Amino acid sequence: MKTAYYFDEDSLQMVERRTSWVSSAVQKAKPYFWGSLVVSALAWGAMSFGFLPSIGNSNLQTEQIEIKAKLDQLNSRFADVEDFLSLVQYRDDSCFRVIAQKQPIPMSVRQPNFGGINKYESLESFPFGDDLVDANNRADYLQRRLNVQLSSYRSMEKNASLYNDSLLAMPAISPMAPHRFRISSSFGTRIHPILRARFHHDGVDFAAKEGTEIFATGSGVVTKVIRSKSGYGNMVVINHGYGYTSRYAHLSKIKVAVGDTVQRGTVIALCGNTGLSTGSHLHYEVISNGTKKDPQGFMAFDLNSTEFKEMRNAFAE
Repeated sequence: MKTAYYFDEDSLQMVERRTSWVSSAVQKAKPYFWGSLVVSALAWGAMSFGFLPSIGNSNLQTEQIEIKAKLDQLNSRFADVEDFLSLVQYRDDSCFRVIAQKQPIPMSVRQPNFGGINKYESLESFPFGDDLVDANNRADYLQRRLNVQLSSYRSMEKNASLYNDSLLAMPAISPMAPHRFRISSSFGTRIHPILRARFHHDGVDFAAKEGTEIFATGSGVVTKVIRSKSGYGNMVVINHGYGYTSRYAHLSKIKVAVGDTVQRGTVIALCGNTGLSTGSHLHYEVISNGTKKDPQGFMAFDLNSTEFKEMRNAFAE
């Protein structure tokens, strides 16, 4: 029991009133009860008018998030396929069609525009309708590119046996191991770093530590070994046959001699800083039927799609 008082208007005095603890607890709980009731009413109203998600809406939102994540994964896979297809097409134009003496396929044919009738208009009314339409159009686009590439291969496969030896001879790999170098100068016109005049750069410069191994990029016979303190410095030239020759310059050490037969991947020299050079690097050239070619096109032959993308980025820098 708990003692409480109230004012008696008849006697004009404070009078003791006896109350149980239960009654006291109820009196104390009243403010909380009414507060809870108000909060509950507000929450019910918010859900009714869409201000807060109901349990059903929450499940729907979860499903939509999952669908969006799957669409993002699908687009990521599309991107991987596009990277791989770009590598295959680059090899085809730069290597296989060159060997087969066929002209490269125009990019307007290889990469057709999306355009045309919207076959997937009916999907636009679905959740993520625009994303579904884009995904289907992207799949169609990749299918068209694959069909062009398949037609290109079929046009050459009848005579493929004639090209086996030339494929082995072609200087078609990087002359240095991946991640052991950076491209310091690409094929094309540039300002010479020492002569400070504009010249055509006939090869690619691979900046690397002195002593880094250098590989023969195709099978063939060593036709020149030059040791010099000027020009190309220490240099090796390999004749691969079928009109292909490769040149390796500014070497620190040469490991082959004239007349040696080498296989693709044979270590022929070490990177250096000899001749007209500003630092340790390899100057590498590819000559086809007397014409100096951009080695980038030949190097793609031995790369996977990730390495190909890295190479293109390196040459673009």
